[in-house]
Amino acid sequence: LVSNSYGAALGDPVRVVVNSKPTVTMQAQTVLASVGGAATFRVDASGTGDFTYQWWRRTADGAESIVPGGTQKVLIVRGVTEGDDQSKYWVVVNGVKLVNGSVVANYGTTISAEALLTVAQNGAVGVTGAPLLTGATSPILRCGSLNLTLVATGTESTGVASVTTRWRKDGVVVQTRDVLRSADGSFALSYNLPTISNDSDGLYDVVVDNGVSFAISPGLQLSLDPKIDALEVPATANPGDGVKASVTVRNSSGGGYSYVWYKDGAPISNDSVYAGATTSELTLKAVPANWQGEVKFSVLVTNNTTGATMSSAVRTLLVTTPISITTQPLASTTTAEGGALRLSVVATGGGVLAYQWLKDGSEIVGETEASLARSSAAPEDGGLYQVRISNAAGSVLSDIAKVLVQTKLSVSLASLAAVPLGGPASFVAQVRGSANASLSFEWTLNGVVIAGAQGDQYRVASSALIDVGSYAVSVTRKDTGEKVSSNVVYLEVKKVPVIVVPPVSRTVVDGAGNSVIFSVAVRSDEVVTYQWLKAGSLLANGSGSTLKLSAVTLADAGMYTVQISNQEGTVEASARLSVLPKGTTAPSNPTAGSSDTGLAQTSWWVYWASATHSLSASVSGGVDRKGYWLLERAKTEVGGKTVVVPGRALWIWGSSADLSAPLLSSDEWAPEDETVQDGVASDRSEFSVVASRVPTASYALSGRVETVGEAALYGAPETALGVYDGGTETMDVDLSWDGVQVSELEGLGSPTSLRALVETMQATLLIELGSISGE
Repeated sequence: LVSNSYGAALGDPVRVVVNSKPTVTMQAQTVLASVGGAATFRVDASGTGDFTYQWWRRTADGAESIVPGGTQKVLIVRGVTEGDDQSKYWVVVNGVKLVNGSVVANYGTTISAEALLTVAQNGAVGVTGAPLLTGATSPILRCGSLNLTLVATGTESTGVASVTTRWRKDGVVVQTRDVLRSADGSFALSYNLPTISNDSDGLYDVVVDNGVSFAISPGLQLSLDPKIDALEVPATANPGDGVKASVTVRNSSGGGYSYVWYKDGAPISNDSVYAGATTSELTLKAVPANWQGEVKFSVLVTNNTTGATMSSAVRTLLVTTPISITTQPLASTTTAEGGALRLSVVATGGGVLAYQWLKDGSEIVGETEASLARSSAAPEDGGLYQVRISNAAGSVLSDIAKVLVQTKLSVSLASLAAVPLGGPASFVAQVRGSANASLSFEWTLNGVVIAGAQGDQYRVASSALIDVGSYAVSVTRKDTGEKVSSNVVYLEVKKVPVIVVPPVSRTVVDGAGNSVIFSVAVRSDEVVTYQWLKAGSLLANGSGSTLKLSAVTLADAGMYTVQISNQEGTVEASARLSVLPKGTTAPSNPTAGSSDTGLAQTSWWVYWASATHSLSASVSGGVDRKGYWLLERAKTEVGGKTVVVPGRALWIWGSSADLSAPLLSSDEWAPEDETVQDGVASDRSEFSVVASRVPTASYALSGRVETVGEAALYGAPETALGVYDGGTETMDVDLSWDGVQVSELEGLGSPTSLRALVETMQATLLIELGSISGE
């Protein structure tokens, strides 16, 4: 079956014939024989083709040899001697195909089990000669003859009153009985032959046993004439087929034979149907169309010289009309999910019709009727269906029926694990059966509609206790008005500490007298404790939100972790301190706006910042600051993670109280505007970075990625940590962004120079500050 999106087609059928190697179905049996007598071994085999036989012999001393002339399935060893005692016989059977007496194919070889020959020694028991046939004048028998008897005389010298006799045909016992001693001291042995039939011929002998020893008579060969060796009639045929039947007769007298063939017990004559009705080969030119079922054939064989006849067995020819499909399954069927589905076929043909339904080329277990039905169709019931119909004449496949099950509109929500306080939670509506229809969504929390939540996703950016509850979503098809509701999903918010700003990895040079500060900012409804560790070991001075390392050396390098705990649990964050060897010069940073950093395309990350310091009198300007914080960064993939590569920072500040405050407008980066530490973006697109602005201020900032055109715009948590004057004073920094800024960044793209970016941001800043003053 070959198929694609446009349909399917069936190739022509191919008949596969498996040739089986020979199997010995009847093994040769142990044989008792007397000196001068005969021993008969017989095997039967089954398998493909014709069989050739070769008997082998192993003497009591282990010498093996081929038995001359032992090429039939029956082996008769005549003139048995004492030296034959305890010898063993077996046969090698080959399955072959013969054409004009030549082997054209070989189907394999098998070897029979070994059979033991035991020779009775001359003793007290004897038989005077071979059996004699009474009631007939010749050992050549006629079919149907009655009252034929085999007789022999037994002797026994020990004086027992009776002996046991076993009459055998071709070594197989056909009668066992005890015989009393006659008045003259001998034993009269006899066997009444059944009515003579085609199977009566063979070598007959008798075994006489006194319980201690035994003797076997010589054999008497009885023959039949006519003797039918084989009758071949094909087992099956279709109307219109040409058929041949044949009979093989063993010619025992040298005369000729005549034949009469019979159909269903009536003799056949040559006509438009038959040829060879009076020969050994009957030909049916064409099986008549009105023949159906079992047709029985036999043949009567007559010896033209003696007039003796032999009737063959009856062989059956099964005539079956090939299958014809009169009604095909519907080419295409569409049903709704949950609706009834029924496929059926109507076919005619001879004999018993067998059905097997297939779906997408594979058999459907249990679907073996003329029809296939589903009371409630499921989406997975859709596919390509066919039915294979078979009888004795062969099998046919129906046309393909394409079934489409339209999925019902449904929506579901995946369950959520509990999230920490301040952590994000996302709900995604999984809709089925929309079929590209226009949909509307309505989200609810504890049964109350959530204002503004209308898409197929709902996100809680920073989970609070008020967000705890049961969430669900309803979906409506705008074209039909059909509305369905999802399952309810419960959101649990843990009150564990929330890390607002994690510690940021640092790189310094040994011997430069550098000090390093790792800081963490958290949010918690309860009192928190801090514990810093280096490589898993507790640090004595690490019990606050800030860890300061003075005069850093190579020994300080490593991974630093802070554990923050409250009554609800513990969270932790880590940062790595890398210490470069003495004399190391930091590599130069790429030029702002350049298109080739050596790693990735440069882009601008932009923040709207509002900073309020705790000791405004000690800070230049003495007022709160608002403006933009710009960071030059590029991203690259390293080890499956998105890595933030080196860049620089720039502040564009203004004061809401003083719109004339000067703004930075240099095309070049000033050293004090450079970032002192790079961050790494995780696979959840979160970032953190430390930047410095003049010696009196430094900030640790964090946020999440939002992509806008070629530029990257970041939103961040509501508060971020800021450290002034070497860590002696702190301030709060609010980071946010809005639609106006997003629109401007979309238009800006990725600027080729710092001036282009700064001028745009300065203009925007004036508008923002003016709006703030107006409010």
